[in-house]
Amino acid sequence: MTSVTFAPGLYVIKDGVVNESGGTSFTGNGVSFFLTGLGAGVQMSGQANWHLTAPTSGPLAGFVFFLDPSGPSGLAASASSLSGSAEMFFEGVIYFPKQQLTLTGGAEAQTPSPYTGYVADTIRINGNGRLVINSDPSQTTVPVPGALQVTWNGQPRLVQ
Repeated sequence: MTSVTFAPGLYVIKDGVVNESGGTSFTGNGVSFFLTGLGAGVQMSGQANWHLTAPTSGPLAGFVFFLDPSGPSGLAASASSLSGSAEMFFEGVIYFPKQQLTLTGGAEAQTPSPYTGYVADTIRINGNGRLVINSDPSQTTVPVPGALQVTWNGQPRLVQ
């Protein structure tokens, strides 16, 4: 099994995908991926193990993956998928506002982290895929991004 550890910081992926297949382990604390351009997205399959925690400060504080909202949509946009028997630990927000996020096979997007948020155009679950979300921001130092915060009896809205 290959193991990759990301140093804290912002990683920019332009005109491509973050792609993993076949049993690689990705870990990192204070890590944010900014995805932009044609074909931007995330493709995970096989027995991937991800343990990523978003940064607590900086321009993308609270975001693990952030798809550029001004990027292409429709046919020019990629879709993101989690398939196989992937296990995910994302502490922060997964933000794909113009994409379909698909869980297929035995993918377990089960988030044992205290706080994970998903924002996508569509979330599709096929086969035995599962999506379990824990959301207790009081149990983490990762902030809820200001634009995603909702007050009690308030109206949710995203300011881009």
